[in-house]
Parts: sequence; C-alpha cells; structure tokens
Amino acid sequence: MSAPAPPIDRDAELLARAAELDMQAVEKVHAKLMAAEETAEIAELGRTYQRMTRSLRQTIALKSRRAREAAVTASHQAVAQPLKLPIIEGFATDDRAMVLQDAIERIVEKSCLGDVNRIATTLARFDDELDDWVEAEDFVDEDLDAQVLRACQVLGLPEELAPLWRKLPRPTFSYDPASLEDEPDLDGPSAAAAAYSDSG
Repeated sequence: MSAPAPPIDRDAELLARAAELDMQAVEKVHAKLMAAEETAEIAELGRTYQRMTRSLRQTIALKSRRAREAAVTASHQAVAQPLKLPIIEGFATDDRAMVLQDAIERIVEKSCLGDVNRIATTLARFDDELDDWVEAEDFVDEDLDAQVLRACQVLGLPEELAPLWRKLPRPTFSYDPASLEDEPDLDGPSAAAAAYSDSG
C-alpha cells in the first residue's frame, strides 16, 4: 500500500504563486524601463522597478524561510503552532518597506545635494539594512516615524529631516538600466552608483 500523500500546504502554494506574479511584474516593468526615452519616465519606472524587485526578493526570502522552519519542525517531529507567515502579512511588509524607501529617498535627495555617488551609496546601504529589518516580527507594527529616524541615524543622514519627510519633494535622480546589464552584483554599492544619476 502506497504512503498517503503529504498534506497540501496552501500558504506555500500561495507564496510560490506570489513569487511567479512578482517576477512577471518585474519583467513587465523592466521592458517598459528599457524602452523609455524621457528622463522623467525613466526615473519613475526606475523607482517602480527597484521596489518590485524588492518585493520579489522578500517573497522568495519568505518562501525559503518557511521551508527552513518547516524542515526544522519535521526533523524534531514536533507538533508546532502554525507558522506566522500569512500572505496578507507579506503584503503589509511590502507596503511598509515601500513607504520607508520613499521616505529615505526624499531625505537622501534633500541632504546629498546632487552628489550622485553619495546618493547611490546611501541608498544601497539602506537597501541592505531594510533586508534585515523586514525579517523582524514587529516590523509592520513599529512606529513608521521611529523607523525613519532610526534609518537616518544608521545612514548618517540629518535626523532633523526625519519628521519632515512627508513634506519633502520626491527625488529627481534617475535610474540608468543599461549600467545594470554589465554589473553582476546588482545589490552592491558599485552597481548602485552606476545605476543612479541626477536628472536635474
């Protein structure tokens, strides 16, 4: 008699599907980004592309973490509480990460005064920091303004701009996708420095 089929993990299925949809969205935006000619359109699509790739990375990381935790549970043959990884939480995490990115981009634009290298290095560093922050269980519940202030402290940005970020203008630097095609390390500061330019 054959062994019974393992139970279907609906959350895992949804995570896999979310990753597929994220990838489709990334590819669609990338195609539009490569075809864009106007500086403003390139800048806007560049920011959208950056945020969508972050969403994809977070979905993949969430999927991997769930698999690791499930493996640990199975190895101990323990009856554990359901993992706190509902899809809705993932969406909330993405939303908070995007708002934080917007806040820091505005502050960086204000404080770096068109210094392209500093802008790129600071944003690349924040990208790495945010990858760690989103892993915290209380990431979405933490006060947004407190997170913005913490980011300013970590990145060496003017702390007095933290409570003012909503009033600051949106960034004007643009994103050059061609530079990313030749750079294998898409997350490194060198790649970021090549990818951003000031559109004036």
